[in-house]
Order: sequence, then structure tokens, then C-alpha cells
Amino acid sequence: MALQEFFSEIYLFVDDAKLFRYILQSSDNILHQSGLNELQDWTQHWLLSVNINKCKVMSVGRNVNKSYNYNIIDINNQSIALEHSNQFMDLGVLVDEKLSFKNHIQYKINLAFSMLGIIKRNFKHLDMYSIS
Repeated sequence: MALQEFFSEIYLFVDDAKLFRYILQSSDNILHQSGLNELQDWTQHWLLSVNINKCKVMSVGRNVNKSYNYNIIDINNQSIALEHSNQFMDLGVLVDEKLSFKNHIQYKINLAFSMLGIIKRNFKHLDMYSIS
């Protein structure tokens, strides 16, 4: 029984997993929660741990109902609701719920200005003859 055939699709990259499903009706939420439960059962079977603090829920699309809460079971068998997020960092790319890259571009510009500030601060007495 493959996870993606019955519940949700999963994409894996090294130690990172994305579980997703198109939600068209309320029963799709239940199936997606079942996929999350199956993934957690699989990780427990193979003695892998899930960092619940890094688990987020992001809904992508227009007119999306964001009221459904997904839960995960911690090591004390307590059900914990996953946090909803408007954006997250995925493999170095800042992804938001509108799939816009405006925040990612601004983030990269801010990093470049930060690096420029470090260079200017540490090399303020450097002239072009010192570089060559």
C-alpha cells in the first residue's frame, strides 16, 4: 500500500518531506490527515524521529479554507496541532502561499546588502591599489 495512492502525495529530499493533497471537499482533509498519520507510523517503524517544531501547514491557492487543523502525535502520545504558516524556507527558497517570489527576492537583496556592509566596514581603508 503506497502512501500517495490512497492519502496524499509525498516528496522526499534527503531529510525533508513534503506531504500534499488537493483539497476539494471536506473529506480530502480527513484523507490528508490519514496520510500524515501513515507517514508518522512509517517513521516510528523505522525508528526515525520527526521534529514537530519544523512541521508546518501551508495552504496554497485562492479562496482556500484554512480552518482545518492537522495533528501529529508527539513522543508522549499527545496530539499536537500543526502550526499554519504563510511562508517557509524550502531548500534555500522562500515560498509563500501565493507562490510569489517577492519575499524571496527581498530576502536575497537584504542578504547582499548585509554582505556589502560587512565588506565596507572591514575594508574601509582599502583602495584600488591595495586590491591588485
